[in-house]
Amino acid sequence: MKNEVLLKSIAHTKYEDWKGFVSIDENVDNGLFRLCENHGIDTNRFFVVGFGLSHWNGLGISETDSVHCTVLLVDMDIYGNSFDQIAANTQVEATKKSFWVPYTDIAKAIKRFSLMTLWKIRDLPEIIVTEEK
Repeated sequence: MKNEVLLKSIAHTKYEDWKGFVSIDENVDNGLFRLCENHGIDTNRFFVVGFGLSHWNGLGISETDSVHCTVLLVDMDIYGNSFDQIAANTQVEATKKSFWVPYTDIAKAIKRFSLMTLWKIRDLPEIIVTEEK
């Protein structure tokens, strides 16, 4: 993955007990771009190339009704007005912006998600998975 180092530098927790990957399908009508617009980001000027969620309340995430959202924004005036134009660049500079979002707004923006992590045994040899019978 081309930007794996970038992702690891942004997505981390204090102890990193569990680490892994996430895949998200956004809601077409009320997706991540709309979420950004609702928090003051001009999506006619900035293309959202990164999205993350984090929480660091030591009491647990159930103690609040919102989550910290981080987005990476590429200036379309500089790098192009579409995904293809932006992807054609060898390198782009992204601006990191953060804001708090109610969990209910995240639920509206995301249609489907899949998350899989491994506990600290991720540093052991390759894991072979068999289906439960």
